[in-house]
Amino acid sequence: MIITNARIFNGKEFIKENTVEIKSGRIYKIFYQKQKKSDKEIDIKNNILSPGLIDIHTHGAGGINSLEIENKKHIQTIKESYAKNGTTSVVLTTVYSYLKKDHLKLIKKYNNIKYGARILGIYLESPFVNFDKKGMIQEQYVMKKIDNPEFLIKDVMANCGNFLKIITVAPEIKKAEKIINYFNKKGVIVAFGHSCANYYETKKAIKHGIKLSTHFLNAMNPIHHREPGPAVAILENKNIFLEIIADGNHVCPPIIKLIYKIVGKDRVVLITDATGDKILKDGIYENKRYGKVKIKNNGVYSMDGVLIGTNLTLLDMCKNIKKWLNLKNDDVLQMVTYNPYKLLNEKVGLIKEGFFADFIILDDNLNLKKVFVNNKWLIK
Repeated sequence: MIITNARIFNGKEFIKENTVEIKSGRIYKIFYQKQKKSDKEIDIKNNILSPGLIDIHTHGAGGINSLEIENKKHIQTIKESYAKNGTTSVVLTTVYSYLKKDHLKLIKKYNNIKYGARILGIYLESPFVNFDKKGMIQEQYVMKKIDNPEFLIKDVMANCGNFLKIITVAPEIKKAEKIINYFNKKGVIVAFGHSCANYYETKKAIKHGIKLSTHFLNAMNPIHHREPGPAVAILENKNIFLEIIADGNHVCPPIIKLIYKIVGKDRVVLITDATGDKILKDGIYENKRYGKVKIKNNGVYSMDGVLIGTNLTLLDMCKNIKKWLNLKNDDVLQMVTYNPYKLLNEKVGLIKEGFFADFIILDDNLNLKKVFVNNKWLIK
């Protein structure tokens, strides 16, 4: 298959080439041609051809949370729902608990269904976190005290195996350094998060191999003029990626603007941290995990006003940050393509020979036209 007459954003920049040839689901060749040469070529009429978006932190889609996965059909629904909204790769996020492990095995077992978004791995937000900063992770999925981290490590690996891609660790918990070192050696990305750590504890953890900040600024101590806190330690280290939820609820736009001025486009990874709920209008709805919830201004709240999650897609986040920060399309799209690729080191996020042919077609306002993933066209 050949896609032509495209303005190609390759993940980092717009390039002069305008045509991509695909073979066996991979990018075979990228080149320039003046005009369409055959009826078999697909002319996208000078729209943007971008790598499909990558959401490294998301708990589900299509009305199904990762904790609710019970069969192959659930995973199929999740994968299709992501892809139809322009997200062609995800690290499916969930939690660990002695009480519930089957969902981990099912994600690992059925991740290769050949339709919809790619599941690149599992992202665990527990058990190695601080109970006092659990946020909206329900109590049964967070341990109040971690007495035997060695056993927990073995049990996590037994249930996730090499499909574990990212794990959140709070630096102040028992034997945190050994936990960080262990997962680094296994090739798992270790993220700072759900933590009461101070500036110095965070700096020490970074030296041991923290590479990412779980939903930066959420579920961590704030910046104070006499106690800089973990945020300052993370901001000042150029090797740490920052997850940002750009829904206007988790982090307000002026703070996102300040973060961007400090770190620039190369360290921000936009995420949804989606709960899995269907995209709904403002109102009150029944939620399988939380009971009644209120959706207001794209935020999902408990009935007593606690922020649970977002009701936006990753492409919506892109539109928001473009508007708030007055950014160019290439700067925005890099935060959901090349930056996640650089962190994950998978064959996605770039339009480059040998990479998966996962594409989205957009207009200049980042409106989604078509999606191509796993050798299939999807129309929103």
